[in-house]
Amino acid sequence: MKKTRLIMAALLLMLTLTPAATTRAWTDRETLTISVGGTERTFVCCTPDGLEQGRPLMIALHGMTWDADYMRTHFRAESVADTARFCVIYPDGLNEMWDISGTTDTDFISSIIEWAANQHGIDRRRVYLTGFSMGGMMTYHAMNTIADRIAAFAAMSGYPLLSPSYESSRPVPLLHIHGTSDLLVWYSGVSAVISGWVNRNQCNSQAETTIPYKAENIERYRYLDGLEGSEVVLIKMNGVAHKLVNDSIFSAEEVWNFCKRFSLPTDESAIENTPGSTQQSIDCYDLNGRKISRQSTRRGLTIERIQMPDGKISVKKFVR
Repeated sequence: MKKTRLIMAALLLMLTLTPAATTRAWTDRETLTISVGGTERTFVCCTPDGLEQGRPLMIALHGMTWDADYMRTHFRAESVADTARFCVIYPDGLNEMWDISGTTDTDFISSIIEWAANQHGIDRRRVYLTGFSMGGMMTYHAMNTIADRIAAFAAMSGYPLLSPSYESSRPVPLLHIHGTSDLLVWYSGVSAVISGWVNRNQCNSQAETTIPYKAENIERYRYLDGLEGSEVVLIKMNGVAHKLVNDSIFSAEEVWNFCKRFSLPTDESAIENTPGSTQQSIDCYDLNGRKISRQSTRRGLTIERIQMPDGKISVKKFVR
């Protein structure tokens, strides 16, 4: 008995002296409210404590009959944002739905971006939009209407069911994740939607395939070399129903790993020409480092900001 007590005491001492596993604190996980067009709209903002200025923003849209907190619980993007250091916002749709044909919710998304820029200093050029089910349908609607505000898009188990359009203001990076046994938003309609965006972005018609991808029932198809460095990626989940998947793949991680490589085009105001100098040519590259054209400019051109493929900003001055 005495020996047993000594062992228990030693174990308690070890537990006392062993540092507890640390979990990064979060600035907030509370429901916030903003006014959009005279209507009070709510969202849940999840921001790692001490988030640096100029970090990305991911907006995640829930499915029909869900709400922001339910989406947060199931999507679990904070576990990725905790180490990757970005802000995650989960908006609430009105009546747990989204306006997938008008401007009610695209205005809401735009207002969220402004709020996050003012409150957390997020990088407006690295805003990403994702959504599940009806949230995925809303993601496609946003591609056609506010592509100038969103750098990359990821739809999960949702696409336009009626008359899909491919009218984005620019070529847009797209990730689509879908299960073949989905009986609510049928997988049979995915191929046409993917083909439409491959054509719009002018990506290679032949996909780069990875079979299997991370699990025996998962396949990945990448349509590369689109305009302005865009690409379209399909993750096909064989035998998977209408649900957010966090076992064979971790959906939030797939979304982040895809989106993080893209930024909106650099503001043209970052380039100034020096008057009165001779014309020269410089090489121009897209955000993935591919040469896209040669541009004529003046001697003494100053590039004030250069967006690098990894999202970093560097400052350089070129004198020809």
